[in-house]
Amino acid sequence: GLRLALRPSKCIDWGEINAAWSQAAQLLMLVCASVSFSPSKLRIIPLTSGCAKVMQVTESHAKVVHNLGKDFAIATSETKRTFDGGQNDDDNKNDASLMLEAFGAFSEILLQLIDHVTLTFLKTSSYNSKFSSIAQHQQDEQKPPFPMSDKVFGSHNSNVSSLITTILSLSSNDSDKECRYVVNVTVTNLKWISNIVDQFILHDEE
Repeated sequence: GLRLALRPSKCIDWGEINAAWSQAAQLLMLVCASVSFSPSKLRIIPLTSGCAKVMQVTESHAKVVHNLGKDFAIATSETKRTFDGGQNDDDNKNDASLMLEAFGAFSEILLQLIDHVTLTFLKTSSYNSKFSSIAQHQQDEQKPPFPMSDKVFGSHNSNVSSLITTILSLSSNDSDKECRYVVNVTVTNLKWISNIVDQFILHDEE
């Protein structure tokens, strides 16, 4: 019954947002573990105080933590920190902007997972024969409901990072609409990959 959102509103607060994304992070981590997949340069930290987190290793090899929500254990303006305790240049951004960045990291893990499952199980001979037989009768289930790649995110011809940059530049009403859309795309695809992996594991164990 928890609602996923990227920012609070009159009908949803940070507490519910934190709880909902914590559950989503645990599900994504569980699905990754079920297929022995480790995301590149990203790691989910779901069971922490305050809110779930995503650790990212940058091009300069710095480790940055993104909060999937608002961590009330630290100051409001410090919702993103490096692991050495130093503050980032982004500390002055508001919580909603930082939440969008965290969402981008979460979506990147999901994209990597979908690619891994598609290439490892759905399109190779190593894919379980029982599940392959089922998949042949469910062609629509072999692709996620919404396209996600480094060039496309749902109906947008851009990746999630570019889309987030665009959302941050929009007016409040327009950005709210886009936020709801990107959450819907991500959650729908997360449910899809969870079902695919669950079916694969169940049939593999029979």
